[in-house]
Amino acid sequence: MSGDNIEDSIKKGLDESELDVATLQENLQSLQEHGHSDKAEVYAEKLLKALDRKDMQDQILPVLEQWIGWHAGDRSWKQKVADRLTEFLKESRHTQAMVDASGFEQIMLRPSECYARFKVLYTLKEGDYVFERTWGFGTVAALLFAEGKIEVDFERKMGHQMALGYAAESLQIVDENHLYAKRSLKPEEFAEMLTKEQPEVVRTLLRSFGPKSAPIIQEMLVPEFLPEDNWKKFWDAARKGLKKDPLVVIPTKRSEPIVLLAKEKAYDDEWFAGLKAERDMTAIIAELNEFLAEADSIELNEANREVVVNRLSFVVTGAEGKHDDLMVKTLLTAAQLHLDPGEVGCSPFIERLTHADEFLAVVSSLQSKEVKGLFEHLPQINEEQSSKILEAALPGLQYTALNEAINQLIGADFEDQVAAAIRNPWSQWEAGVDIMYWLATNMEKVQDWKLGGVNDLLSRCLKVVAQEHTGERLRVRNQLRELFRNPEWLKKVTDPLDGRQRKNFAQAVRDSTAWDGLDHGSVKGNLVKVCPELEDIISGKTSEQAAEVVSSRPRITSVRSFTERAALLKRIKEKDIPENSRDIGAARELGDLRENFEFKAAKERQALLSARAAELEEALDTVQHNDFSNMQSEVVDVATHVQIKYANGEEAAYNILGEWDNEEELNIISSGTQLAKALLGKRAGETAAVPSAEGETQAEVMAVAALSPEILAWANTEVTEYTKD
Repeated sequence: MSGDNIEDSIKKGLDESELDVATLQENLQSLQEHGHSDKAEVYAEKLLKALDRKDMQDQILPVLEQWIGWHAGDRSWKQKVADRLTEFLKESRHTQAMVDASGFEQIMLRPSECYARFKVLYTLKEGDYVFERTWGFGTVAALLFAEGKIEVDFERKMGHQMALGYAAESLQIVDENHLYAKRSLKPEEFAEMLTKEQPEVVRTLLRSFGPKSAPIIQEMLVPEFLPEDNWKKFWDAARKGLKKDPLVVIPTKRSEPIVLLAKEKAYDDEWFAGLKAERDMTAIIAELNEFLAEADSIELNEANREVVVNRLSFVVTGAEGKHDDLMVKTLLTAAQLHLDPGEVGCSPFIERLTHADEFLAVVSSLQSKEVKGLFEHLPQINEEQSSKILEAALPGLQYTALNEAINQLIGADFEDQVAAAIRNPWSQWEAGVDIMYWLATNMEKVQDWKLGGVNDLLSRCLKVVAQEHTGERLRVRNQLRELFRNPEWLKKVTDPLDGRQRKNFAQAVRDSTAWDGLDHGSVKGNLVKVCPELEDIISGKTSEQAAEVVSSRPRITSVRSFTERAALLKRIKEKDIPENSRDIGAARELGDLRENFEFKAAKERQALLSARAAELEEALDTVQHNDFSNMQSEVVDVATHVQIKYANGEEAAYNILGEWDNEEELNIISSGTQLAKALLGKRAGETAAVPSAEGETQAEVMAVAALSPEILAWANTEVTEYTKD
């Protein structure tokens, strides 16, 4: 029906001696949805005045509620809503007091929230059952509007008086079937239900409070309704029964709410009527995708097809230029429903997708599932240009999208174009962390695409892992960093290197600033495990004498560094590993595991976390902590302060502690550093060959002393929580 026809129908209905309010409301809603909101406002006012003239007060509230719904989130309409309530519900002498108590003057409240409070007060009667989150179940004893109060007989407190404003905000009007009402009014029956009808208890809770997740249900029932020890038995019986109930929707994720349906779900005309009334854009897409997944047939009759087109067009109108992710979901949903994208208003958005820069901006807003869906659908949008679009956008894509794009292009025999798209930023040393991580996990392509050798790959990887990133790219950079702690990957990348290349790689790893102390030690340690011949380079040994000195003494470190590693081990076991397990579970739900970056990344992290935990346990078993008291200070050794003078005249001072100790601000260096090993055993006045920026140089030991109280305090401070990234 066109806007003019709807308007004519409303005019005719208003002229009738007997007002058909339901039909008039339906026509008003149609007028609103067809973009004639100004006219809908005018006729809503006329209907309210007609109802007022005819003393049809019982019909005024539903019409007001519909009118308010059009402006539910517009805070600027609150005063107009308050005025209309006072004007059209004037038969109650307490209406103004109710309006005043409903929060219309509060800046942060929406009109819909204020109206919900007003409705509680307006419909409340003496004898009504109510629920309040603090006091529980009660019965309204008296409405003391003149005093600005309501008196309620609660189970926990009889004759409790509440201010109107608080009552409007916190009271819920309930009936005898409410969970708390059942317990209060029929305690024996309720006790029996807890032990014999567990599914019905949960259904009653859902009817009373709406959809709730299993953890929330547990919080609501334990310990108020049943003791903690009884929960597992109760929930096992309840869940078993609920699974058999077609009116109960139990989600796959425990964190998502369990939903109780009013009737068994069917994708009938009533379901499409509900879809037609839906105003939440995300919910519209979710419901249509549910329909696609569960309906026996997605064939639509003319009326239902019109509803679907209308709702998808509604999403496009609200999302265009603001929510690219919703636009993509709409496009994909329309395609699955065999609708022409232009029919739902997607043509301008499709035009955007044909430009590489716009396509890149859109893809950056998507989750992996939408990325995959868009890439698969791209040839249907523009078959001739799809490969060129992907090719042009490739260097700028984030990892998830990059992986999807490469897989799709290679699958469509466009591998040469992929290689060309990556070769340009590669040759300019501008390949980002996403490309480098992809190549690091698909190393055969480095040679296949003539990008150079593995040595080139490692040089570029070490560059990007030392750079700062944010958001999704920070996550990918961390995954690339983790690869350097993976012995299997290290072996794979070092095997093709010759001796000189391995040494250069070891020096680059040793000198890299990409990792903090503990993580850097892990990277270097794993590299030595894979390539033992690189130990001298990684450790910085300069002489056999230094090696003998080190090997002859027990391995020690400060209390601080020892407890810091112990705290890291605790965090990995108690926080990182459980979080990773949850990430794996969440990633499994995203779809095909073969092409699921989130799942692969989570599994890779699982292996690395397990290896890191084992490595830390071994280290904590072999290295002892020491408080550095009563240590000698005649010669340079562990727990000594040393001052040296370089050949160029520059002077420096260092505090040599244990092998895990390092703190630049306090000039603390590890006994395992190349400098410390060169100085070990030297006395004041002696010289040593020490490392410098220009290579090896001579330095004179000017003084050797015991550690200062400040350094000892630092060394003996226990770390109880590891907080570094």
